[in-house]
Amino acid sequence: YKEGLLSLLSLPAVSEYLDEATRTELANLLERQSDLLKSFDRCQNLVHGDFRSDNILVSNDSIVGMLDWEFAHSGCSYMDIGNLMRYLSPQWMEDLEVGLREGGFDLPEDWMFRAALIDLASHLEFLTSQRSREFKFTCVERIHLLIQLDSEASDEKL
Repeated sequence: YKEGLLSLLSLPAVSEYLDEATRTELANLLERQSDLLKSFDRCQNLVHGDFRSDNILVSNDSIVGMLDWEFAHSGCSYMDIGNLMRYLSPQWMEDLEVGLREGGFDLPEDWMFRAALIDLASHLEFLTSQRSREFKFTCVERIHLLIQLDSEASDEKL
């Protein structure tokens, strides 16, 4: 997983949106999180691959189905959580955590960081896509939030 992220970081299209200092900071983050990234490679859960609110069917305050399974694969559940977090405002994160725990997820303290870290691949890929510049700047903001989460976690360990 780490090698794929590092190769995305080196693409010219990514350099158009992330300055050298940010790319270096991300490379250092990936090195620090090497063990966590390796654990993502070992995950073998059903991943929806496009997990967001408009693909969730709700009836009477209960989830009754999921739509759009074209990107489903075996992987790490944090991928779906990270994907969903893209579309939720920060005020909903506590509710998301409660729902995940009630749904049987054994979430570690750093679950939001893990989800943001695994979602980094999508953001870097989006920077190489034909998406709008506005969308790409949103990806850049999310990348900076990941760096901030990592920095806050490092500060807490000191």
